[in-house]
Amino acid sequence: MATWKKESITADDGSKVEAMSPIIVSASRSTDIPAFYADWFFYRLMKSGYSAWTNPFNQKLSYVSYKDTRFIVFWSKNPGNLIDYLPCLKERNIGFYLQYSLNDYRKEHLEAGLPSLESRIDTFRRIADLYDANHVIWRFDPLILSDSLTMDELLERVKFIGDRLKGYTHKLVFSFADILSYRRVQSNLDKFGFRYRDWTVEEMLEFGKSLAELNRSWNFELVTCGEEVDLSGFGVKKNRCVDDRLMAKIAHDDRTLMDFLKVRIVDRNPSGAGSRIGRVDSDRRRHENLHFGGQGSLDFGGQGSLDFGGKESLDFMAQENSDFGGNSVAGYGAQGSLFETDDGVQGDLFAVSDGAGGVSDASSVLSVTQSGSAALRDDVIDLGNGKIAIFDHDNRDKGQRKFCGCIVSKDIGEYNTCIHQCRYCYANDSIETAKRNFQRHRTNPYGQTITGNGNQA
Repeated sequence: MATWKKESITADDGSKVEAMSPIIVSASRSTDIPAFYADWFFYRLMKSGYSAWTNPFNQKLSYVSYKDTRFIVFWSKNPGNLIDYLPCLKERNIGFYLQYSLNDYRKEHLEAGLPSLESRIDTFRRIADLYDANHVIWRFDPLILSDSLTMDELLERVKFIGDRLKGYTHKLVFSFADILSYRRVQSNLDKFGFRYRDWTVEEMLEFGKSLAELNRSWNFELVTCGEEVDLSGFGVKKNRCVDDRLMAKIAHDDRTLMDFLKVRIVDRNPSGAGSRIGRVDSDRRRHENLHFGGQGSLDFGGQGSLDFGGKESLDFMAQENSDFGGNSVAGYGAQGSLFETDDGVQGDLFAVSDGAGGVSDASSVLSVTQSGSAALRDDVIDLGNGKIAIFDHDNRDKGQRKFCGCIVSKDIGEYNTCIHQCRYCYANDSIETAKRNFQRHRTNPYGQTITGNGNQA
């Protein structure tokens, strides 16, 4: 868990209290702040500068200052109320993205408090139109099976939504409901009369394969949340829901945030870099072959090599992609070949700036896949603007679940406060308790805690 900087702040009652000052805020895994508490949160952020949070385990009150906040991850199933407030973040130079859970359990009445599916899809698309597809992440989460709700039915529902979100997001996050591990969820579903069942590993694998087939028409990045099962054979990765990679894509210009995450933003193929591997005539682009001085492979400094099938040269035939011994390597330049910078100036193969006007080795950002093709290392991402981000630190939050990939953040929500009436919710003891706490919030809607005064019903 992160140890955030502490500072003394003045509370609403005039007292001096110690508050943590997080760089990254999660709002929130514990409740739907955008749907029910957007007014409260933005008042506390913009006017008060802090909020208070009740620890669910010991009921102690702690304070969170927003003085140093640079990025917020929102979580919601109905974030329409958030839209008018998002411009406030730009005023404070705070980045954001939204984890949007967009499920379809209408027939089972498992999410009774939500508006129509069509309305929620429209809200998703509106936010993506206002910002971009990086800012809104689709979650179909959790995936629930029952005697009547089959895997095929779930896949049909996923397809219906996915077809309407194509072009509005880059990622689909999903998880398999593990109901038997949560007594509270099990009890609530039993009371509701819903005959659930847990997934088998074989069913998870079958679902992953079928989802990958559907994804051929969407081209989303498919990822699981907190799952042990390995679906990588179907192109499914394990997610970071609080994601430093996505933060770098959205807010790479924020030096304070990048420094905190220990991310270097460097130029890709810097102009004028001398070629140690091969050059192309960038003015006339007439060279059809790249010569490697008689070598049959390209060594990446101990991380592997690319075999060129014994050839001393590669024939590009004016194509933007090359074939290395039968293994394709995508054209790295955003608009041209592997060997050009974005402005057409010739440069090194996958060379990057060392931050001082020089060029670092190609091996510093490349790895070789099992198939033998070149790829960026796992700790390097292409920002798509002529720059790459290199992550020098593992930012994962060690205090999260075993298979959770989230990085460090401070969650400022509270359990027993969400009134979507989701029957499978792990964050509420009961719907009745959540409704009582929401009424307490309404009596003091801008108080320092979500429930107004730090005490829950």
